[in-house]
Amino acid sequence: MKRSVQMHNLNPAIRAVDAEAVRAIFWSRASISARIVAVMAAGFPMERANSSLMSFDTSERDIVWSALQNLLCELTAIQKCMCGGHASNVASKVH
Repeated sequence: MKRSVQMHNLNPAIRAVDAEAVRAIFWSRASISARIVAVMAAGFPMERANSSLMSFDTSERDIVWSALQNLLCELTAIQKCMCGGHASNVASKVH
């Protein structure tokens, strides 16, 4: 039986639980520095970066998601600002 058919036959609630478990694994495997940036961008205390994903309720997750979306736009602009500049060694210019 094809995998897609097997997944289709699963109870949607089970699929949702599996998806949440995968999200929790990704959260826990992300570097602590990335998690700190995420929670601080949302205005939460830095200590929340050590919390499990399950400790964030839906509204907190929405706040972090929106803050990260805004931060991605800002970081892109900052990255563009870092292009160029004075370099004493021409070989050190990478952009």
